[in-house]
Amino acid sequence: MSGPAVSTRPARSYTAAADSLSERDPVLRQLVVRAGPVRVNPPTKTRFAALVRAILYQRLAGAAARAIHGRLIASLGGEVTRNVSCRVLRKRCGP
Repeated sequence: MSGPAVSTRPARSYTAAADSLSERDPVLRQLVVRAGPVRVNPPTKTRFAALVRAILYQRLAGAAARAIHGRLIASLGGEVTRNVSCRVLRKRCGP
């Protein structure tokens, strides 16, 4: 059974991945056409920020998670790092 060569290299973007899958599978091609371009939230700046966001979104529904996440980011001055988070908590909650 021969077919097109399949690359084992990872796609560089979601668009590249969708294009690659669409070339290989007619069913996926139709799904990609129907769904439109991939929409992904921008990545966080640090792993710690990604962890904070993941925990919030696991525990809360989308709208509530977005609201609380936004307030948390604002309370940290827009910088979600372990050091900033600890400093803010110590200032508000004591040592």
